[in-house]
Amino acid sequence: MKQRKTRGDSILGTLPQERQLQIAEHARAHTLPETVAWLRADGIKCGTTALSDWLSSFVLQQQFRVAEQDSLNFIELLRKRRPDLKEAELNSWADEFFQVQAVKTGDADTYLAFRTARFKAEMEKAKLKLKEQQVGLDARRVALLEKKAQQADEAKQIVESKATPEEKQLKLRQIFGMS
Repeated sequence: MKQRKTRGDSILGTLPQERQLQIAEHARAHTLPETVAWLRADGIKCGTTALSDWLSSFVLQQQFRVAEQDSLNFIELLRKRRPDLKEAELNSWADEFFQVQAVKTGDADTYLAFRTARFKAEMEKAKLKLKEQQVGLDARRVALLEKKAQQADEAKQIVESKATPEEKQLKLRQIFGMS
């Protein structure tokens, strides 16, 4: 069964998380029409189709949150039991664990969307790390250029000084680390 995406302007989807949990709990114990009537009595207007779509989406999101937390707990357990594992290998195991848990939900399209979002987040994290490394390299280049400029200024002063050629040569070697 193809699940419809919850609308962006969904009244139920914009409620606080605590209220959404209350509605889901009420819907588990009552029929959809009874839940719609209960919501209307509380000032929330929606139909059975909107409630059904939202409820399906909400339950699925909850299942994915549980799968995500289980995979994080799994990483911590692995980290304690196998401290020799590298971070990339731990993440690989966690991804496999998450996939097994997520596939149990039975909605491949939503699973794929969550998996894609997770992959994009990992890629953004990698891009940020690369950018930080680039900034570090740029700072190192600037420091090296400043050092070279300082050495050039010192060398110019020595060459233009009235020191003997031997003294000039000795001072130049000291400046460029060749002594």
